[in-house]
Amino acid sequence: MKNFKLLFSAAVASALIGCSSMDVDDEEALAGNFPADFSDAAYIQLHPELVRVQIKDFVASYNSKLADAAKANGTQAVFDSTKEADVAKYADNTEMLHTIMVSTQLGGFTEADWEKDWAGGTKDSVFASETKRDTLILAIDDSTDAAAPVVTLVYFGVKKGAVTGKIDYAEDGTTITAVHGYKTCDKTACSDTVDIEITEKMSFNKKGTKAETDTLKMDTISVPTAGAISTAHMKVLNQLNFYGVDDDLTMLQSVAIDTFAISYQYVMFGKAHGWAYRACTEAEKANPVKTEVYPATKLYCDDNGQIREIN
Repeated sequence: MKNFKLLFSAAVASALIGCSSMDVDDEEALAGNFPADFSDAAYIQLHPELVRVQIKDFVASYNSKLADAAKANGTQAVFDSTKEADVAKYADNTEMLHTIMVSTQLGGFTEADWEKDWAGGTKDSVFASETKRDTLILAIDDSTDAAAPVVTLVYFGVKKGAVTGKIDYAEDGTTITAVHGYKTCDKTACSDTVDIEITEKMSFNKKGTKAETDTLKMDTISVPTAGAISTAHMKVLNQLNFYGVDDDLTMLQSVAIDTFAISYQYVMFGKAHGWAYRACTEAEKANPVKTEVYPATKLYCDDNGQIREIN
């Protein structure tokens, strides 16, 4: 049972779906290949995935025929619009999707899967807890010409913790030797570069000190996230959406299942791969577990997920 997804190839699935055209003589010829106590219902109960394959194929065929008809009739635009609206409406019907998702023969998931989707959770979010987007201004008083001293304002833009511009210092680390800034800056950009070599005749509003800037500090916190049907689950549910049908659940439940095709799958695939075809009896629950590999020669039953030999 648990190995189904590994063993049930696309080719086998196609064979399963295509077997319903066999006539009575073919069915009688196969009868001898079944265990004496084989039951379609019991086999389906153990392997509902076989039903899910048929239903998904039926939905895909239904939608494909609608698309082909629209293309042939020149109504592709109408079909596309209707499809888009239908997909949105289907996704919004959480009550119906819940029923489909946890139905053994439709979505095949559990109530625990549904609850986990809607429980929500958390995700890490990085944010700036301390930012400085100011403009630093350094006033340079140039008294080289004592009669006409000049004050030059040099701007430094500070954004995201980085300074636009540069101040050069002497070896002592405090004496400013040159300033490389701008004539103007705002909180987004600076323009018109200014480069000034500092002389003894020049002074500053904060002489001998460095222009200090705040460091951008990044923090990570957990942010709650709202619950929703997971992407993986929604992918499966979308395969069960009939375009243009409001009550998809009722239509899904009305799909006729080809039980003979499922039985035929046991003869052609399941038996040789050691699939259980019925539940174990109380006495059989003491039998050895399955150990042989393909091709299996023994018959097997299911003991609550444990595959055991039938003596």
